[in-house]
Amino acid sequence: MPPPYGLIWNRLKAGKVVPFLGAGASFVGRPPDAKWDATTPIFLPSGLELAHFLANEAEFPSTDPHDRDDLAKVSSYYADIGGRRTLRERLREVLNHPYQSGSLHEFLAAVPSSLVIVVTNYDTLVEQAFRAAGKPYDLVVYPTDRKDFANAILWWRHGSAQPVVTAPNELDIDLAKTTVIYKMHGTIFP
Repeated sequence: MPPPYGLIWNRLKAGKVVPFLGAGASFVGRPPDAKWDATTPIFLPSGLELAHFLANEAEFPSTDPHDRDDLAKVSSYYADIGGRRTLRERLREVLNHPYQSGSLHEFLAAVPSSLVIVVTNYDTLVEQAFRAAGKPYDLVVYPTDRKDFANAILWWRHGSAQPVVTAPNELDIDLAKTTVIYKMHGTIFP
């Protein structure tokens, strides 16, 4: 039985559905046979492509594919030999390009109501789509690797250059009037 698309669309337009975008959302529009190239990046790397890139750059000591394919393991090694700051800076260099947002991101930016969108990716494709559509949003980021912001979130009100560091229970956003993009694992900036 197919999903009830009409029902889902009507609830989405009413702001009653929370879109949850995982890793696959960044691949919408990417050709299936495409390979990521760090020298001329056209689209975001997959987790596997990023793991191999970081493993090669850090001269990861294992040749076992199970180790080299493991982004968490490779990233931990990279941070151990180069430091978390170096890893963070390198990830920003790799991921912070003007990649084209996909049709899914553009669709969400075109929904005629305020939404809460939960994103697991570090990229900024959702934000780019909202900016391109001229649709305002607040950005809320859980800074997973910042101990100095433990138990806090970073909140960029629409148009703000700097975030407000606040406790999640003190976040005061009118969800009926403002779209919120919540990055639950962090983001590539700042």
